Amino acid sequence: MKKNSTLAKIDNYFDGKKDTEVSIIFLMSLAITIFLTYFLTWNQAQQYYESVLNQNDEISRKLNDTNNYLASVTVNGDINFKIKEQQKLLNSLNKELNIAQFKNKYFDNKLYELSYLLFNEQNWARFLDNLAFLANKNNIKITKISNEFKNPTPKKIEQVLNIKIDIEGNFKDIIGYINSIEESDLVVDVNNIHISSSTKNLIGTIGIYVWGMKY
Repeated sequence: MKKNSTLAKIDNYFDGKKDTEVSIIFLMSLAITIFLTYFLTWNQAQQYYESVLNQNDEISRKLNDTNNYLASVTVNGDINFKIKEQQKLLNSLNKELNIAQFKNKYFDNKLYELSYLLFNEQNWARFLDNLAFLANKNNIKITKISNEFKNPTPKKIEQVLNIKIDIEGNFKDIIGYINSIEESDLVVDVNNIHISSSTKNLIGTIGIYVWGMKY
């Protein structure tokens, strides 16, 4: 009832007005409504507009950067030119790496084969023990043995051991002993032989150089 009463009052109000007055009232109401709507929504609309504008600028910048990059890597119309170039370089480096690994393995194997030549106390101690073994095998008596270790230059075959042996035995056995020493696995140089006689056997001194490599 109240709603109908309000509408009736509005109708009664406009009934007493001229058409021009009614039109002016409607236009003013519309203008007020538009103004209030614009005023209330302007800030949100402005913020939205600026946000969209910033997004558009960012997308445009990224697109421009992408186009510039594609232009920089494109050669003779081939967009994958740089990728192919880097792939060739990578393949070349892999090939060099494989060659280096092969060489390292090859030299490691060779060094293993020549390990008996390497300068270390174990090899030389084994050789000194072998001198005593060969002497016993050839009926030679060792009265004295002395040795001097040297410090060779790394990765260079040099004299590493100087040995002096005082022996006693017959001529044939001494010759057999010297031959056995020279047939050793190590690089041996019998550099000095001094023999003199005694009442029963020959006595003498044998000088030996041993060559090897420090790695």
